[in-house]
Amino acid sequence: MSNGWQMKSISNGWQMKSKARASAKGKACSLRLMGCTGGLLDGTTVLAHIRTKGVGVGRKPNDSMAVYACAHCHDVIDNRKSSPMMPKEIQERILAGLNETHESMINDGVLVIK
Repeated sequence: MSNGWQMKSISNGWQMKSKARASAKGKACSLRLMGCTGGLLDGTTVLAHIRTKGVGVGRKPNDSMAVYACAHCHDVIDNRKSSPMMPKEIQERILAGLNETHESMINDGVLVIK
């Protein structure tokens, strides 16, 4: 499909999966929080959406507000796991990770700025 989406067959029907989400496969974690697994060896890297004020539980922001994150780091930023890092340190890593993710997406032709 030319609109930036690809269809993915799943057991309960069809699910839309964006090129941005698909681009996380095979990428390293861009957050590298304390306890990070890296995502490459265990294959857990996904496009993890960054929660911001005004986005309720169960709602995800746009795929441009997301970072490549391993399972551990994704759990930390979604508050499913605690971290010994200070919240400010985590926020700084999220911003740096967002920049790193965007650079990777631009280089891969996934994110195009006109």
